[in-house]
Amino acid sequence: MAEGSGSASAAEVEMAFQKFAVHGDTKATGKEMNGKNFVKLCKDCKVIDGKNVTSTDVDIVFSKVKAKTARVITFEQFTQAMSELAPKRFKGKGQEEALQQLYGLIAGKEPANVGVTKVTKAAAVDRLTDSSKYTGSHKERFDESGKGKGKVGREDIPDTSGYVSAYKGSSSSSSSSRLSYSFLICVMANKGPSYGLSREVQSKIDKKYDPELEERLVEWIVAQCGPSVGRPQPGKQGFQTWLKDGCVLCELINSLYRDAKPVKKIQNSTMAFKQMEQISQFLTAAEKYGVTKSDVFQTVDLWEGKDLAAVQMTLMSLGSLAVTKTDGCYRGDPNWFHRKAQENKRDFSEDQLKEGQSIIGLQMGTNKGASQAGMTGYGRPRQIM
Repeated sequence: MAEGSGSASAAEVEMAFQKFAVHGDTKATGKEMNGKNFVKLCKDCKVIDGKNVTSTDVDIVFSKVKAKTARVITFEQFTQAMSELAPKRFKGKGQEEALQQLYGLIAGKEPANVGVTKVTKAAAVDRLTDSSKYTGSHKERFDESGKGKGKVGREDIPDTSGYVSAYKGSSSSSSSSRLSYSFLICVMANKGPSYGLSREVQSKIDKKYDPELEERLVEWIVAQCGPSVGRPQPGKQGFQTWLKDGCVLCELINSLYRDAKPVKKIQNSTMAFKQMEQISQFLTAAEKYGVTKSDVFQTVDLWEGKDLAAVQMTLMSLGSLAVTKTDGCYRGDPNWFHRKAQENKRDFSEDQLKEGQSIIGLQMGTNKGASQAGMTGYGRPRQIM
């Protein structure tokens, strides 16, 4: 049968037009076709043969038949385009005969990739996807039927039965003889003694700790917070243990406020992260209270006991601020801390400021008391008596 032979009805051609018009566009109605789908129709229906009709010819015809500002063509414009391409596609034939043969190529056709894409089968692909030929760890990821085992085949799940791996008597032994299996969460390891330069530096830091200042701070904290906070054992170790969980420090900073306590919840806990969190809350509240950042210790300085002298300095700065403020929240002896310097703001009038402009500052000397009384005239000899 000759290429494009047979008569094609207009309905069949229009049906093919609609199928190609909606290809790749879910919003398309099938009444208009864009340039991309027009080229695809010409390729899939073999209107483009690479000799008489090329893709360039198709683009030129599409631009010719469409409206000036439009990007799509209607079915009527499509038939005009086919009338332009038919004589080129079937040379030596009349216009009507060439157009009918061209319609014969288009009628009943649809986009080539409509439907499920078929998987290409090749010997190399089959060999790579055949799980029966896998070896080693890859073989363990599939069962005998070739189905993947999922997570079980990818990860090593630990045995939590308490038995040594491959122990033969694991199934026959009684439950009372099994080894208990548990994970120990080590929050912070006990550190050994320091040596060399580290030991020398730590020794200098420890010497800064003041036992007399410790007694004064303990007295103030007890007076400020009340006897419910208790008292520490004498010495640096007892002072650290007393403040380590952060509860006493949070009670201290809360007692310096009448309303709107900075630390909302204080609770005793043996967990390290909770204790360190409460210490951090105290440090944040102390900065907001007015303690300068350079006077604030680090959390590890107290929790690990690295620099308890810095802890004393922070508490001293906090006590000085508390005794300086006149809000009435300070409790205890006012002589325990030095008062902070207060601002002495002065307001001068305009007249006073103008008078100050005519006065020579004492840093530059003074002209008061200067006089030429008793001096002789110029040119006369000095009288020596």
